[in-house]
Amino acid sequence: MVKYIIAVVIIVAAIAGLVYLADNGTTVKNVESVEVVIAALSDSGVSGSAMLKAQEGQTLVSLSLVGANASTTQPVHIHQGSCAELGDVAYPLTNVEAGASETVIDVPLMDLLAGLPLAINIHKSVEDQATYLACGDIMMPTDEMMDNKKDGTDLKGDDAMMEDGTMNNSSSTDSIMGDDAAMMDKTEAVVVTYGAKGFSPASVEVSVGATVKFVNDSGEKMWVASNPHPIHTDLSGFDQKTGVSKGGNYEYTFTKAGTWGYHNHLNSAVLGEVVVK
Repeated sequence: MVKYIIAVVIIVAAIAGLVYLADNGTTVKNVESVEVVIAALSDSGVSGSAMLKAQEGQTLVSLSLVGANASTTQPVHIHQGSCAELGDVAYPLTNVEAGASETVIDVPLMDLLAGLPLAINIHKSVEDQATYLACGDIMMPTDEMMDNKKDGTDLKGDDAMMEDGTMNNSSSTDSIMGDDAAMMDKTEAVVVTYGAKGFSPASVEVSVGATVKFVNDSGEKMWVASNPHPIHTDLSGFDQKTGVSKGGNYEYTFTKAGTWGYHNHLNSAVLGEVVVK
């Protein structure tokens, strides 16, 4: 009897658009968008992000890449399976031109997610589609992730990437001013500047509850993200989710004690850390 009651509740909720039960058994709230991190394959240097958005019974797929030859057309598809084990093409996408691609798929986003596992794969060129440049697994948002997004907390972990760029590979430790770490009271503004030599100061020490503001003062894009690269899972939530140009900034409030290393996702050799006590 209990099983029947549970089944009825799930069906009613699904009809109301409150939850969605995927083929893999994951139950999620109805989602409007999903971000996908596109990571380089075989040291290609190509990376980026894809955004899947619900759009009147269809799905808009917007792709942004950096590192690829701007004069070469790169075919891209949504494949069945994962990046580790790609299957057949599930949905062909518009070829990447000058690092960008936009496609409207005639399938609702929730129906597309019901077909997981799926992955977005980028090929080297029309002539050489056997060589893969980059790939990203499409992930099903969980209830917790959707709740975080609803209350203003960014989705983190495997999701995510929109822009990229390059910058000086000088060690970020060169930019530390004074002591190796700057001690800040949690009530004070803690500012880390991103310049030609990396993050300055590269190490800051703050109290639990402090907010650190990262300001881009360089000529390159800045995307602050928790280690490790490119999945950003050491501190869930500490991820800018997009690159910003000079004058842009990113703020994050640290609510968990620990030493949290981070990097510029657009140039993972540039590092920094926040020590939270």
